[in-house]
Amino acid sequence: MMDMNSKLKIPVHSLVRDVSARLQAQFAGNPSYLVSTLEQLIPAEEKSLRPTIILLVGSIFQAEREDLVNLAAAIEMLHTATLVHNDLVDEASQNPGSPAFNARFTTSATILAGDLAFASAAQLAAAVARTTVMRRFSETLQFIVNGEITYLFNDGAQGSRAAYYNWIHAKTASVFELASELAATIGSASPVEIKAATQYGYNLGMAFQIMRDILDFVGDPFVLDKPVGSDLRLGNITLPTMLYLEAHPDKFDLDSIGKSNGNGQGEIDELIGAIRQSDALEQATKEADRFLKRGLESLFILPDTPERAELALLAKNIIRQDR
Repeated sequence: MMDMNSKLKIPVHSLVRDVSARLQAQFAGNPSYLVSTLEQLIPAEEKSLRPTIILLVGSIFQAEREDLVNLAAAIEMLHTATLVHNDLVDEASQNPGSPAFNARFTTSATILAGDLAFASAAQLAAAVARTTVMRRFSETLQFIVNGEITYLFNDGAQGSRAAYYNWIHAKTASVFELASELAATIGSASPVEIKAATQYGYNLGMAFQIMRDILDFVGDPFVLDKPVGSDLRLGNITLPTMLYLEAHPDKFDLDSIGKSNGNGQGEIDELIGAIRQSDALEQATKEADRFLKRGLESLFILPDTPERAELALLAKNIIRQDR
């Protein structure tokens, strides 16, 4: 993911620092070994993508500084909580930069740590003292969990693009969507502007996850801290794999690959190599770009401010993630 402070002149940089401080303060009083591991899951200030979106959108609509900081911290804590639980569900062993939480602690400790993060996120959201914020926060959390349950009990996306898009909407784009929507809602935005901000967040989140799925095949494994094609090795069929299999339906058995969950590595290695050599990754990038263009179109409805220009630049840089 891009280093935003090196590529963007963010007019809300001081607020990003305040969000980081608010997140650290939220963990105060908990065991140090637990806190240090949870803190590693929270992006550094220069990579705080979701908080930056909140702060930029909120600044466009003159939202209160304290409300923006609490909202940004709440959304980032929500994301952290989902990381802890999802890594456990996926039996992941690594996150970028550090081992997955469940690789360090027992299953019980991991579940409780995720619960702690969810509770902290709710507490921060409640500090904004808006009924709409709490309602949308709880609705989004329910949407995320339902999306993961649906994916888990239906053997993943099962080769269906619709199922894949529903899945990445639930697990990733919904948080971006919530961030943009609530940042506009707690400010002076009109209903039309709130809808536009929401669409920006949704499309940005969809493009972001597609690019992450592409990087799973082409990213530097030493930077990503996981092997190439790790999603496929776990039985997760993402967009690049779907596009390849659509173009070559007779080369691999999707059902056996999707249910292998780490078995049959020879066939999986062969498929990964074939995807890397095909145009599936280019086609997936074009799909991410289509989402980004729709997101940029939504921005034109918002007031023409320096913050809006930064949101546009942020979106354009999504397509060039390096992690």
